[in-house]
Amino acid sequence: MEAAPCSYCAGLISSCLQIQDTFSKMFALYFIILLNQFTLNQFTSVVMRDVPAQICTTCGEEYVDAATGKRLSQIAETAVNEGVQVDVRRYKAA
Repeated sequence: MEAAPCSYCAGLISSCLQIQDTFSKMFALYFIILLNQFTLNQFTSVVMRDVPAQICTTCGEEYVDAATGKRLSQIAETAVNEGVQVDVRRYKAA
């Protein structure tokens, strides 16, 4: 089955890459939005390393599957519950 093209630029998406440092726009935005929902008056930022993802070879847009997204949410919620303000964590599947 052929992968769908990138929704941003219609480029080729590679499923063999991992995001080594997620200072990328997707994860930075994802965690800022997610964690602000949990913390109300406190800002929490979590950087995830080694996240399995599909990446567009043309523009660099990243995609994660539903299971990975759910696990990222769990890791983020744990960080908020621990009172973390800034943290770097390595992704581990459940």
